[in-house]
Amino acid sequence: MYFVNLFGAGIRYWICDIHMPRFLEMDEFRKKHDFPWENLMFDIDFLRRFNCTHWSELSTYQEQRAFTLSRENRIEIKHKGRFLEKFTSLELLGDGLLFPKYSTQLLQPILPTIEEHQRIILVQYETGLFAKFQFDTSAFDTNQLSFILIEPIPNETKQWLHGIQINGKEIKPVQEEMVVRGSHVIFP
Repeated sequence: MYFVNLFGAGIRYWICDIHMPRFLEMDEFRKKHDFPWENLMFDIDFLRRFNCTHWSELSTYQEQRAFTLSRENRIEIKHKGRFLEKFTSLELLGDGLLFPKYSTQLLQPILPTIEEHQRIILVQYETGLFAKFQFDTSAFDTNQLSFILIEPIPNETKQWLHGIQINGKEIKPVQEEMVVRGSHVIFP
């Protein structure tokens, strides 16, 4: 059994397209009470006023996650309990190398805007075991892995790690142990 562990900071985010009358009603409440968007959009009591039990219900697309490419974030590749590779997530970019050490693909999803809707992005900043991926193969070489990169929030973030593939097939995470460090609401 092989494992790829991602340790460090990342984000969980929801891209929401809120119908304009509903958004204006939310904004009116926000202005009346002088609250920042973060205090409202992640507040269950506020959302209940708009027939929501969780902010994910406002999301147009499924919940997304992205792992920061930085010197602090670590990626470990293990076979059973033995380390095969250990590197920082920033090394995925291959900066300063003639040939990148790791295979990467940049995913650029097109998320069309919806007329008469206000797009907002709800972001939670998280730290810990961002993801643990598990796979089994008879013979393994790191060249079989491809790290999928994404710009999670256009014009706000650079490339972040979004997923991992082995031999062209996506590997789903089997575990995460994250602590939420904060939240943010972005108007793209």
